[in-house]
Amino acid sequence: MADNSSGVVHGTVVPFKLFDGKDKDNEACRSLWVAVIQKAIKDVAYSSQKRGQRALTASEREKLHRIYELEAPENFFNSPWFEEICLFLDLSPSGIRGAVFDRYECSDAQRHPLI
Repeated sequence: MADNSSGVVHGTVVPFKLFDGKDKDNEACRSLWVAVIQKAIKDVAYSSQKRGQRALTASEREKLHRIYELEAPENFFNSPWFEEICLFLDLSPSGIRGAVFDRYECSDAQRHPLI
């Protein structure tokens, strides 16, 4: 049975390092940045899926509006912010960028918005 305060099963030996504040903060930060990248990929995928669709429902139009409200999700993958996140996560920004743009058939303008 799990202890409600920690989620640890009673009687389980847990290494002290698991509860070290610095490691816990680092892992939480890493999880947050992974979620940010995953959300951006989902937004690109959704907009790509809907791009060729003739008629959109009201909820689809609303979701696309929310996705593009501040900036096109494709722009995130060309931003310095994305580069910094990848550096922190020890990921290849160009590898992720290329895979996303290739998979979701982004145009050259979307791949390089400053052109």
